Amino acid sequence: MYFEKLALQVNATSAGWEVMEPPRCVGTSGVGHKFTLLASDSGQKYGFDLYPDVGEVEVLRTFIKEMDAGVSGVLVCMRGRPSEKAGKLAVELGVTILNPGEIGEFFRSAKKKTLMIERREEDPFHLR
Repeated sequence: MYFEKLALQVNATSAGWEVMEPPRCVGTSGVGHKFTLLASDSGQKYGFDLYPDVGEVEVLRTFIKEMDAGVSGVLVCMRGRPSEKAGKLAVELGVTILNPGEIGEFFRSAKKKTLMIERREEDPFHLR
């Protein structure tokens, strides 16, 4: 999974995100949480975890980390699709699951959202 982790780092850096090393943080419970990659975009932290397969246990594990550490958890399912039950649970809990082919688009769409917000904050009708 070295190359997949590298792909996450390259995409995050290319999108202007800050990659945090080591990818660990302490939650409000005092428990330390480890991620495959921990990155920040405009103050929002994202914790990425790579798994060969994603089932209900992996979704719950990420959800607990999300709640305790205050990060947005993102699972990357290396074999493409999570189990059907895991997919439904992720939707209910608001956990993002990506397949390897969606990593680049995830970062590109996050960058587009940031640019749109910045443009809305500008006052295009302000004359000097």
